[in-house]
Amino acid sequence: MSSKNYVLLVDDKIGFAEELKRSARPHNIDIVHKTNFRDMEVILPSIASKLTLIVLDIKCLKEPNQPIEGEDFLTIALSLLDEKYKELPRAILTADAEGFSTVKTWFPQEKLYKKIPGDIEALFNYITQKGLELENIKIKNKYFNVFQIFERGHVDISIENELVNLIKNMHSDDLSQIKSNLVTIRRVQESILQTINKLDKSIVPDSCFKPNNDVKFWDAHKHLGGNKHRRNNHQPTQTEYYSGVIKVFSECVYKVSSDNGAHNPYLNPAYQPTSFTVQAMVYSLFDLLLWFKTTV
Repeated sequence: MSSKNYVLLVDDKIGFAEELKRSARPHNIDIVHKTNFRDMEVILPSIASKLTLIVLDIKCLKEPNQPIEGEDFLTIALSLLDEKYKELPRAILTADAEGFSTVKTWFPQEKLYKKIPGDIEALFNYITQKGLELENIKIKNKYFNVFQIFERGHVDISIENELVNLIKNMHSDDLSQIKSNLVTIRRVQESILQTINKLDKSIVPDSCFKPNNDVKFWDAHKHLGGNKHRRNNHQPTQTEYYSGVIKVFSECVYKVSSDNGAHNPYLNPAYQPTSFTVQAMVYSLFDLLLWFKTTV
């Protein structure tokens, strides 16, 4: 199963937009709809990193309460995209036959589609193609089970972006990048614990955090492991939330990422961490994320 492709549609025809949304779902395409340029401009900063494509009408409203379509909508929309979202693929979808010919002449580099069944199907195929080409989407497809976590909305979008960049950089042999990757790994691990605390304080209680909300990892680690104690023959004295390899991975990820990256000064051993160290920690982190998904 692959990740969805997310598309922003800017078209003031609400009925058409709803119909297009329904038609797109079997293609694993999820459409976010806006009716005007201003709303498009406002929403783009928060969703651009998730989008596969943006679809524009030729004539559309520029402001939410504008009574008629703006003839220059497409020009200002393309200008915004060229200036701030140059890497974001786009297409133009219209029922305006005259406008179609004009845009084809003046904007020959743009992908143009008519609001007819054959062209709409071609647009869906193009979206699917672009999704497979985009590096971020390719990463999310490859590690789909891991990235499903972020679709729930529990974990901040910034952590998803950090994880994507971490995967992109995990094969780097540059020592400064290796240490930066290890810092990111610890930050993602701590975010998991902070998120569990927000969702269920019985699993990770408030006592596992400092007043500034920094994680007291070893307190959380002991609690998740069932608060084992020698007086109880090292058996759990409460619910044990860790399962299988997770306890070992959690401790390993924290120690390696802290001692070799996050701590300042970090350890400076004769044998430095390598890209293989980072990859081992990334895959261990994946297991922690999958465990998180089953825990909350």
